[in-house]
Amino acid sequence: MSERLDELLRWEASGGHWEVASDDGDVVRLALRTCLGDEVVGELVSSDSDVRQHLAGRNRDD
Repeated sequence: MSERLDELLRWEASGGHWEVASDDGDVVRLALRTCLGDEVVGELVSSDSDVRQHLAGRNRDD
């Protein structure tokens, strides 16, 4: 498991939400949102295949 996927899984486990901000086919940028999903508080940038597999084509975590 990559460091970025581990970070994303911890974010989800703590109740945070994410949304794809951009994806150029190589690098995906996720906007990390609060537990309520109403505010962007960070960003996760990755080109790791395991992150893409976890996203499974979704644009949001819900």
